[in-house]
Amino acid sequence: LRRGLHLVGLDSHSEQANAIVERYTHDATIDIKVFTTLVRDIQLLLTFDQDGGGTLDAAELKPALAQLGLKCSDRNIEKIIRAWDADNSGKLDLLEFTDLVRSLRTFMKYDKDGSGDIDVEELRPALRRLGLPADTETANNIIKWYDADESGRIELHEFAVLARDVSVFAIYDRDRTGTLDAAELRSALAKLGLAASEKEVRRILDAWDDNEQGSINLLEFSEIIRDLQVFEMFDVDHSGYISPAELRAALSKLG
Repeated sequence: LRRGLHLVGLDSHSEQANAIVERYTHDATIDIKVFTTLVRDIQLLLTFDQDGGGTLDAAELKPALAQLGLKCSDRNIEKIIRAWDADNSGKLDLLEFTDLVRSLRTFMKYDKDGSGDIDVEELRPALRRLGLPADTETANNIIKWYDADESGRIELHEFAVLARDVSVFAIYDRDRTGTLDAAELRSALAKLGLAASEKEVRRILDAWDDNEQGSINLLEFSEIIRDLQVFEMFDVDHSGYISPAELRAALSKLG
């Protein structure tokens, strides 16, 4: 695979090659059909990768999305990058970019009126496409959670955050129950760069399992992601704990 990626214009070390295999297939190898999809996605990224770094920054992403029919303001481009930049590099690599593109194509497909946002009836089939069947009540709750500006609809950058959470959630909800048990939750958090021990994951599950079912649904999962990201932001020395000084800075930042 590393040789193949080099030939199509994308150098890759073994860690990224392994990540690509995991992203594009559930097996240890990639067949011709999957490889064709992979090459198409790589070519899309390389078209707009002006500096040849194998990633897209905000300036490169904006025209890429415009060519796909998605005109965004600079502010929303920054929000989209933050939503999909799993490694906090400030840029989107191949896996991050292709996840974004696929999700945005889903957004465009279900934004029936071309308004640039999705209401609850448009959201339900979009969620099914992303691998998460949802009834009207669940869709309404999802809109309330991800609707940052309280408009009652999901805009493009809000959908980016939603689609990222749903895609990770759906990948690790292996038994398709609509919830994550402790083992599934630990794998999902590790995918997002939020490493936790088995004991810590159990404590996280107990703390965020609002309905006390012994598992985590999508909204609880998204809340965990937000809270742990805030925690990591203020755990400056990466000790796994927040000191009094770090807590004071965190509380000040939170108002």
